[in-house]
Amino acid sequence: MSPTTTVAVTMASPRLERDEIDAATRVLESGALRSGPVAAEFERAFADFVGARHAYTCSNGTAALHLAYLSVIQPGDEVLLHEHRA
Repeated sequence: MSPTTTVAVTMASPRLERDEIDAATRVLESGALRSGPVAAEFERAFADFVGARHAYTCSNGTAALHLAYLSVIQPGDEVLLHEHRA
């Protein structure tokens, strides 16, 4: 493959039912995108499902990783990263 070749990679093909679309629309219309009763209900249900005391929703994967790191990395800890180059 030459350096100028572009290849499209399908990441996901979501299949949403009408009730899921309606639920998402209700949340969007409520204005409570980052927190609110639906997020709180999901957090409680998820925590119960996995047997945890708490669960937290995040707006994206980066925020989720940051939250996870904050739970285990303490001031003064050394964090080593490896850069992978293809």
